[in-house]
Amino acid sequence: DTASAEQGGDIGYSSGDVFPPEIEAALDSLEVGGLSEPVISEFGVHLVKLTEAATADIRSFDDMREELAAEAKSAEVELIYTAQLEEMSNLAFESGNLQPISDTLGLEIIQSETFGRSGGIGPFAEPDVVEVAFSDSVLLDGNNSEVVEVSDTEAMVLRLRESTPATLRSLEDSEAEISVLLRAAMERQAVQEAGQNLLTALQAGESVDARLAEEGVQWVSEQDAARDGFRADDSELSGPEINPYIVRAAFAMPLTEDGSASYDSVTLPDGSVAIIELSSLTPGSLEDMPFEERTLLVQQLQFELGQSDLSAYVIRMQRAASIRDFTPATDL
Repeated sequence: DTASAEQGGDIGYSSGDVFPPEIEAALDSLEVGGLSEPVISEFGVHLVKLTEAATADIRSFDDMREELAAEAKSAEVELIYTAQLEEMSNLAFESGNLQPISDTLGLEIIQSETFGRSGGIGPFAEPDVVEVAFSDSVLLDGNNSEVVEVSDTEAMVLRLRESTPATLRSLEDSEAEISVLLRAAMERQAVQEAGQNLLTALQAGESVDARLAEEGVQWVSEQDAARDGFRADDSELSGPEINPYIVRAAFAMPLTEDGSASYDSVTLPDGSVAIIELSSLTPGSLEDMPFEERTLLVQQLQFELGQSDLSAYVIRMQRAASIRDFTPATDL
């Protein structure tokens, strides 16, 4: 078996019904370390060796008492909460205001400050709440909203108190915001220009240490970075520490023909610019990839190739197809 051969013949654990009956019977007759006689199944001839016997550790009721009590209480609370949600939904549909919901379920009615379509404060900043608040049913028809679940343990019903029609703001009212936007745009442009100047200098072989010190920035060295943004340490991942936009740009960079470092830049979502110096690259190897990952990669490639072949086949059939109308003529 080529698949299990790469794992030293290990085919995993069985609870008694995972493998063919003949193999399960052989396992039942073996002690740990024992080897069976040749076993014949529908898949061929096998030599079965029992390498480990794992027994289930069944905890006593006394050991699990507190845990079971907590689970039962949690299940009871969830049932009560679900029933309350249903009652809340019915009252919201039947009532012309929020008071019946408050009186029946003992819930507090809170009033928000005026907020726009970008959201308000606290629960009124939640996108689902804002969407319901500006729905036609609430905003135009004046109805109670449907129940909005803000989290796993919080839900609310909204009702419009007052609304302010959208109007064009005067230049004086918008001056401060416009100033902020213009300043931010100018800062982004300045950052882009500084980044491009540094990149041009590096590609020309110039030293930029003085410029970096002047700008108050410094190089951050990363070694053994993988494509998934993790840092490899003795073949184990220690945590996602590298910006994925920088990783993606670095792995798209070529090495120079003479093996010297190459340079490029990438603009990050916050508007900042990162200059990348690629000094070395370790080619990937299928042999170094774990068996499970290699299997998944093969399956993914097979699926993509199959989809490509299917699409090509459908297109070829469509181009070669002809349509004939067999609708019988009708005499009027």
